[in-house]
Order: sequence, then C-alpha cells, then structure tokens
Amino acid sequence: MMALKRRVNFNIDRLRLCYRQPQQLFTDVTSCDNDTEIDCGDFRLKIVDNGRTDDDEQQPTNATAQIRYRDGDKDVTFGILELNNSAKYRGKCFLSLDQPALYDCQGRDVCTGEKYNHLCYLPYITSTLGLVLNNITLLEIAADTNVNPVPTIRRMVHDHPNYDMILRGKKVADANRKIGGYYETYGRSRERQDRYPTLNFRSEKDPEYPKLRIYNKTREILESSGKKYEAAWNEYGNHAVFRAEIELRNESYRQWLSHIAPIKPEWGCLEDAEHLLLSEEYRTAIWLYWTRRMLYFRPKGRRKEVIDLADIISGEAC
Repeated sequence: MMALKRRVNFNIDRLRLCYRQPQQLFTDVTSCDNDTEIDCGDFRLKIVDNGRTDDDEQQPTNATAQIRYRDGDKDVTFGILELNNSAKYRGKCFLSLDQPALYDCQGRDVCTGEKYNHLCYLPYITSTLGLVLNNITLLEIAADTNVNPVPTIRRMVHDHPNYDMILRGKKVADANRKIGGYYETYGRSRERQDRYPTLNFRSEKDPEYPKLRIYNKTREILESSGKKYEAAWNEYGNHAVFRAEIELRNESYRQWLSHIAPIKPEWGCLEDAEHLLLSEEYRTAIWLYWTRRMLYFRPKGRRKEVIDLADIISGEAC
C-alpha cells in the first residue's frame, strides 16, 4: 500500500438549524394528507406527519416533512423539516440535514478545487420556503486524518513531568486527581478489547458546552455504522481514518460569532451562516477556535510553546 501524504479534511457531520417559518407554510403542510407531496419546483416536501388527529376540533401543533429532489437517476433526501405551532415553538421550525447528503459530492469549486456537497442547496431551499435563520441548534464538525492521534494524546496526558495539560482553559495541576470531563471508552467483544480507546472531552457542569470525541473512524464504520459514504468523501482509499469531532450548540456558535466578528467581519454574521458553512476554511476556523479552548499541552519550561489538537492530528507533534 502506497504511503499517503498526511492531510486533514474538515467536514460537517451533523447540522440542525432553527428558522422562523411563515404561517402559510405550516398551514399548507398540515392541510395535506400523510405520504403526499407538495411540489416546490426544484424540490418536494413529502408529508411524513401532518400533525392532525381524529379530533377535528383540535388544531395541529406540529408537523414533519421530508425535503426531497431528484439528483440524476436517484431520489435524494436533503433533510427533515419539523414545523411548529405550539406555545413553546410557535413560528419556529427545525431543519436537520440528512447525513448522506453531507458526504455526496456535487462538484468542485472552479477556483479552489474544493469539493462541495448537497449543503450548497440550503440557501435556495430555505429562501424558496420563506424561512429566516434563527439559530444553529447543532453543528458537528469532524476533522478526519490519516494520523492516529490517540496514542500521542494519551502519552501527553500521562507524561505530567514533561507536559502541562490545559483543559477548558485551566491547568490540570494535580496529577493524582481524576480529570473531570475526560473519559476513555473501549469497545470490545467477548474475546478481546479494542487496542485504543475513544477519547471524550466535555464539561461535567455545563451540558451546553462543546463536546469533543476522538476515535478510529474506519473501525467505527466497519464494526457498527456502515457509513461507507464518509470514507468515499475523504478519498483516503484503504488507509485508516481517524476522527476528532466537535459538537457545538447554539450558545457555543454564537460565542464563535462574537469572537470572529471584530477580526473578520464577513464571518461574524449569523444571517450568512448558510453560505459560510460551505467553506472548509470557515469550518476549520470554528474547529480550531473551540478545540484550542478545550485542550492543549505545553512542554515544561517552555511556556510560550503550545501543542494543540491541530498539531497532533496533522502529525506535527510526535
């Protein structure tokens, strides 16, 4: 097997957005029968649940539809649209993109050569439906690499005589005390245990704080998920892929916007997020911002030198 140059791909693995919805859209969807479709021109809304009950006097409070369209000879599910008219979410809807749509190549940018997927249709679809972005409810950015970062991270965690460990902005001062919010989980069969664990980082006090997970993605695909479209997107061939994925919620994304707006104003506007998320440079910047706040190491006696997760997954920290 030929050696593969070390590289990292920054992909969106999961995306859920909250929009302000027009009342007419809710009325149209709840007026249709289940399993029927609304023709929106270049795409369709397939009614999964119109929210109606046997009680004709009870008005629907929610409804669900699939966004679907033809792509060549196949029918694509772009995502699931959940509309609401309840007291809690009145006037709001949620759009969760279908994961295979985030890994299906639709072409390459003529200027950068960067691949793009079905996410490129998001602005057109939401504009056609009259949706206005309210917030990003869930954003998961995965950094996929052909370098296994798990042994290096575990070595630096253990090697406290030579490295300081900075977790969520605070130095882990007591080497004998349990590290809060850091977990190693192993998969196993009855015969054997995995050689390397999955590394998990999160805040035990704040459930909204970003979560970081680092693991062998190739093993996960082979043993459980079967998501071969992820491997095809990365184009690593038969080489093993390792993933460092960060999960952000609304407040974490808004913190990123507040940070970047004075530095790069064109990146600091929520209303532009649908377009910005298409850029790998933008996704990479978000991933770097949060992972550097969650975890890094510093060699003892060299306070200005920092080894962050980007150094480790690129193979620059050995």
